[in-house]
This record gives sequence, structure tokens and C-alpha cells, in this order.
Amino acid sequence: MNARRGTEIEWKLAVVAEDPARLLQSWRDASTSLLGEAGRAFRLGEPMERSQCDLYLDSSDRRLSAAGVALRIRKASHSDTPLVTLKAAAESDAQGCVRRPEVEFASKDPAADVNRVRRTLSAWGIDVPSSFSADEPEAGPSAIVDELVRQLGYVRIQERTTARVVRSIHTSTAESSPGGTLGELVLDTVRFPAGDRVAVHREIEIEAEDQAAAELLGDFVAALCESARGELVPFARNKLRLGFDIEEAARKGELARHLDEQGNLLPSFYKELGRQHRAT
Repeated sequence: MNARRGTEIEWKLAVVAEDPARLLQSWRDASTSLLGEAGRAFRLGEPMERSQCDLYLDSSDRRLSAAGVALRIRKASHSDTPLVTLKAAAESDAQGCVRRPEVEFASKDPAADVNRVRRTLSAWGIDVPSSFSADEPEAGPSAIVDELVRQLGYVRIQERTTARVVRSIHTSTAESSPGGTLGELVLDTVRFPAGDRVAVHREIEIEAEDQAAAELLGDFVAALCESARGELVPFARNKLRLGFDIEEAARKGELARHLDEQGNLLPSFYKELGRQHRAT
């Protein structure tokens, strides 16, 4: 995979349903006819199933998280090469579209890759150690994790697994060509370890290819939310922040009442997050 630098443009919609798996399954093979009249402008590609494990690293005082920055190492089922992703603080508009500077590259030379991480963070105003040497690096999914621990002193702050279904989104009048591709419909089932439980969160992301595509996809997102009849809601939290929320609820002994027997997060959990957000 080639390196990518730019701005991630996406909408995030949390599944707030008593049977969240059903809603995601309905969109795995659905046609855009479910969107009604608005669906006539779009068509979806065939579903592609993937699985991935994401590991997040930060300084021991969580300096990156405090600045809204994330450093993620991903091992995905469709690639043998770890993917390093850095995301800066996000901005969202009134329509729920989130824009976030992003740098992403495949890790092939861990020592050189750490220098690239250091340069990116420095450009974003994050102080990083010029040198560091850990006595015993934490066990990680790849050499890049060991190198980040050894050179920067970073520690593991969160790990989770995701089952993902991806479908490309196209304009209805174009064939599957770069010019007719607007972005991706991403169906995620995310498992967060939380004490002696695993909390399962489901969400739909609509990722735009570029700003021009985002202007068209706003209609797609609006129609998708309307078709879900209240079971999809705009969700400002990224998965790293959500993981912290789940950990905090578990620490306080409040998580269990928001989980069903299968570990699915109930609508009550998302309502509680909404109340907390309004309070701040």
C-alpha cells in the first residue's frame, strides 16, 4: 500500500438498536433502493469482508490523546504488512461530517518508520523524545511497535478487534471507475475488552474520496439516517475515545447495565454519552 497524507473526510453513525447486528446485516447486501428516491443517485459495490486488530500507543501521560492525536498500528487480514496511521485533532460541521488530517503508511523499515512518526508529530506541535531506550519493550504485533516503545518510550493504551464489511459507493450513472467512485460504506463490529467483559459497538462510516465527493455524499448520509428510523445517530466520538469511555464505565462498575447477554452496547449507553457531552 502506498503512503497516504491528506485529510480524512467521513461521517460516523452509531447503531443504537435493540438488535444492532440486524441493521448492519441489512446493509451488507442491500441495494440503495432502501434509501427511497435519494438512492437513485447512488449504487453500491459488492461487499468485502475484512478483520483487523488495532493497537494504539501513547506516552505514559497520554500526551497524544490530550492533543486529540492518535497513533495506531493495524494488522489486517488482507495484508501481511502492518499499517501505521497518525491522525490529528478532528473538526466536525453541523451536518456531522468529520475532517481530520491523516498520515498513513505501510511499515517496512521500523527504525526509519519511527523517524517518520517523530517528524509528523513534531509538525503537529507534539513534543517527542529525541532518544529513549526501554529495557524491555512491550510485546506487540510487529517490529514497529517494539521500535516505537524503544525509541519513544510509548506504551500500549488500547487494543481492539474489528470485523469490517466495506462497500464502495458510486454515482448511479457511472461504471466502476475512479471518476465515478465517491467513497466507501463501512460496516464495523468492534470488540472492546473491558475488565472481564467484551463490549461490542457497531457503527457505519461513510468515507469520502475527496471534498467534491463529500458534497454529494451528504445526501446519501441523510437518506441512510432517515431509512434507519432512529436506529442510526451521528456519532462524534472516534473509536479511541469510545474505548476510553467504555474503560471508564467498567472502572465505575456501570458498564454491565449497558450490555445485553451477548455484550452488545445497548441504546442506553449512547444516550448516557450524549448527556455527558451536553454537560461539558
